[in-house]
Amino acid sequence: MAKRFPLPAHGLSIRHLDSDSRHVDWSDLRDECEDGYSVILPSPTYGDWQDRDSNPPAHINRRSARAVMNDADSEAFQETQAYDEWRDSFEPMMNYAWPVTLAYGVSVDDAVALIEQHGGACSLIELGEEAGERLYGDDAPEYVIALTGGGMNLSDHIAAAYLACGCVPPERILSGLAGVISPEKARRLPLQTAYREAARHYASKGKNMLEQSKRVLQR
Repeated sequence: MAKRFPLPAHGLSIRHLDSDSRHVDWSDLRDECEDGYSVILPSPTYGDWQDRDSNPPAHINRRSARAVMNDADSEAFQETQAYDEWRDSFEPMMNYAWPVTLAYGVSVDDAVALIEQHGGACSLIELGEEAGERLYGDDAPEYVIALTGGGMNLSDHIAAAYLACGCVPPERILSGLAGVISPEKARRLPLQTAYREAARHYASKGKNMLEQSKRVLQR
């Protein structure tokens, strides 16, 4: 059973509340941009090798499937076809991306580990400079979240990926989770905190608009 993951020490970032997806042709980015993009991979587990190789080394089969590989086994894994299949499973499949910048205190290693555990249909992608400029101009994000599968509503995976990065998911995602996310998964994610932060943010914006209207319309 997956563990409930912790909140960042400094709380969830609301930086991406108003963010939306951006259409992207991943093949074009890789072929036409000098630096393209890089998929940030989680640390492989022994189960990743066991599941993709009908005859792995005997000591690999004796290890717990959930255990992260040691350095020697990880290097050996990288020489196998099973590794190529595992690595390729993180490649983006759908032609859009969601911008994300890791919240203060959240490491990229922790983020990808939590995405793997709670948002398994997503990958964290680092854009090269040229690719970032092509998609976002001068306001390119640190990373983007991409889907590795499709054919169904995967908003719950995108929400989990944002939370793994220490961010409140975009309002568009939060507004569409009902009926999509399972009750069990909803309890594991810090969604209550995320909704509260979003509500507080928009309430503050609404109050400010009312105050501004009074200043503008006063006679």
